Amino acid sequence: LYDFSTCSIGGAEVRSTSGFGVSPPAGLGALRRADTVVVPGYAAILAPPPRPALEALAAAARRGARVLSVCTRAYALAPA
Repeated sequence: LYDFSTCSIGGAEVRSTSGFGVSPPAGLGALRRADTVVVPGYAAILAPPPRPALEALAAAARRGARVLSVCTRAYALAPA
């Protein structure tokens, strides 16, 4: 079974392209204990994610977490 959570840089609200906000309960530190990390898609496909997010994704992958993306966020995983 999985526990599900969301995170962002500093636990800050993330605004969707539809205009609604997601308020994650955790910062990027949550990725240190995640077994699976799912990176959602977003509109700015050519803009790399912020460096702290890239570093957290790369660290999760190095320690063996499953890291996957949805739709356009495959572009986020490439630089990580």
